[in-house]
Amino acid sequence: MAQAATLPAVALPGIKAWWAEVVARAPILPVAIAFSAGIFGAEWQPLPPWLGVFPALVLAWVAWRMAPVRAIALALAFLAMGHAWRSSALQVKPDGIMGLARDTPSPVRLRGVVVDGPWEIDAVAQQFPGRIPENQNEWIVDTFEVFDGAGWCPVSGRVRVRRPGDRPDLAPGWRVEMLGRLSLVSRAMNPGEVDSRALALRTGVQAEMRQLALPDDLLPLPGRAWRIDCLLAAIRQWGAIRLRGYLAPDVADLGAALILGDTRPVGRADWQVFMKTGVIHVLAISGQHLVFLAGGLIFLGRIFSVASRPLRLFVALVVGLYALITGGNPSAVRAAATVGSVSLAWLGRRQVSLINTLALSWMVVAIFQPGDLGSTGSLLSFLATGLLYWSVNGWSGPPTEEDEAYERALDLGRSAWARTGLWAMRWVLAAYWVNLILWLGLAPLLASRTHMLSLVGLLLGPPMGCLGAMGLAVGFPLLFLGQIPGVSLVLGGALTGLLRACLALARGGESLPLAWLNVTGPPGWWLVLFYFALIAGLTGRISVTPRRVLACLCTLVALGLAEPLARQVAGRGEPGWRCTFLAVGHGGCAVVEMTDDMGGRRVLVHDVGSMSGPGMIARVVEPYLRWRGIQVVDDLVISHADLDHFAGALDLVDRVRVRRVWTGPGFAGKASGAVRVFLDGLRRRSLEPGILSTGMVLDFGETLVEVLHPGLDVQAAADRANELSV
Repeated sequence: MAQAATLPAVALPGIKAWWAEVVARAPILPVAIAFSAGIFGAEWQPLPPWLGVFPALVLAWVAWRMAPVRAIALALAFLAMGHAWRSSALQVKPDGIMGLARDTPSPVRLRGVVVDGPWEIDAVAQQFPGRIPENQNEWIVDTFEVFDGAGWCPVSGRVRVRRPGDRPDLAPGWRVEMLGRLSLVSRAMNPGEVDSRALALRTGVQAEMRQLALPDDLLPLPGRAWRIDCLLAAIRQWGAIRLRGYLAPDVADLGAALILGDTRPVGRADWQVFMKTGVIHVLAISGQHLVFLAGGLIFLGRIFSVASRPLRLFVALVVGLYALITGGNPSAVRAAATVGSVSLAWLGRRQVSLINTLALSWMVVAIFQPGDLGSTGSLLSFLATGLLYWSVNGWSGPPTEEDEAYERALDLGRSAWARTGLWAMRWVLAAYWVNLILWLGLAPLLASRTHMLSLVGLLLGPPMGCLGAMGLAVGFPLLFLGQIPGVSLVLGGALTGLLRACLALARGGESLPLAWLNVTGPPGWWLVLFYFALIAGLTGRISVTPRRVLACLCTLVALGLAEPLARQVAGRGEPGWRCTFLAVGHGGCAVVEMTDDMGGRRVLVHDVGSMSGPGMIARVVEPYLRWRGIQVVDDLVISHADLDHFAGALDLVDRVRVRRVWTGPGFAGKASGAVRVFLDGLRRRSLEPGILSTGMVLDFGETLVEVLHPGLDVQAAADRANELSV
């Protein structure tokens, strides 16, 4: 078991001595801090890379020649190197595809190499036949040529391609020629919305192309590109296809996500269930996966009597390769770096320092994935590792011989059933104890970044973790041994059952009262102070007992989250009146917030449609509602029967509690299949739409909403002059 580098608490005048001891025991920590500061500085204000490289060389020379200022000079040198490293990644080449793309889509013909995909996305039920595609296919292409009208010109940069219809016959490494409408990835245009452009640039994607599934808009070119990234993506795709073939169709995508991190084909509904119940980590490649893989390899090595040194080196290599195959997300890279550093320490017969190991893992992520360093997943991964180690090892010391003798004496007086029950109860309590520590430590960051707080995660965390661990124990052998007769039937059936149990448990938890809440999140300054105090307590900088650390942790979480939680439970919001028009593309959506006579929040949504399909709710409307801390929509008003005004209504009803739905008097009279599907969908969800007409008033206490038009004599809403006006 790795031993934490717990340093003795020191007074403020001893900060210099404490820092010297930190550097002595964890020499990578100050390097990681300085390098990360440079990366975050480049995110804020990128500069030409040479403006970072040149000062770094000068400062390195100063550190070599001048011992009194060596520490400061080295810190500044690594800071400059981090800034130059991130600035070089953010810099677009002169022939970059980003220079050709604009916010407005334009037709372009490109050639490139498929580096990832294809995979199906938006695989939702076809709610409105003939208008919204049932699914979309997406893949990533590394471009090398563009047609300018006279001939092919060199170009560089990755493009995300989206095409409706059936899945194209493509694979990583294929060279293709594409025709479609090229544009920049859309920026965040609404409060709470994810900045898709910044997220795409972090992964190297500079633009996106949308195709219309025409016969000649996607043509394969002769030859294949043999590249490492293509090979890793092909291996991941091969494994995902094999796993889906062994599993039942309803959980096949979940199985590929659990074992290989292939989360993009997972349906939106299933993804939201896991997210709202706080167990989305089950579908994310993390340290749990790598521990299972490393443990299985070590177990097999011991069976076949493999020497310790070659076995540990082989395990480290396999774990690193698995992290790359599964997409190289920050949590997987962190776990692989941790396993690798521990293996190297064992090979060198050196003591393992938790602080130094985490600092090394942080540096690996900073070098290979600098854009993901400050992402929510990366921060959660590192925080969870420290909290998990402390909750398991830092709470109490090893039992003494007297304690063990006393426990053995008590066991002699118990029956076998009593001993088994007591053992199981201790494990259950320990699991919930660890889950509580993780929840308290991670909840503020999640509330600030996602504006969502899962209370049911406190209940579901241990059983879901157990099911996930069992799924990994079955899934890895199934992936490699599934072609053996009988193995796929047994292991595939077992993994299908475990995945169905996970899904049923998550859906059951979502249905509980107050299972999850939309919260505005704590202020930034409180978040900084909270995690500063938490890290100080975990590393021993605050001379208190672990129980006092836990008490302080609970108090800080209560102080930061009590106010938004109380507002949600009581149904109260900010006083006053607020109307927000959301940018949804070709469509319309307005959210009106009001205060009633009792000080409670009332919310009215006027229209919720877009020609981009039901996915608009997940991208725009629901993030805004979470950002505002809105849990319930009191009234949903649909102005008229055009699809761009109600296409996302059923998706909104599925994601947020909607109390009432209103339409105009001629809405149901329009001869439209989409209208029939919408009305039938509301009735299946126990919502009977009401009719608003001239003279009616919706009373919200301080605010009255009066219906101005149309009257009850309207028979059909095909005429835009008869749309509902309030």
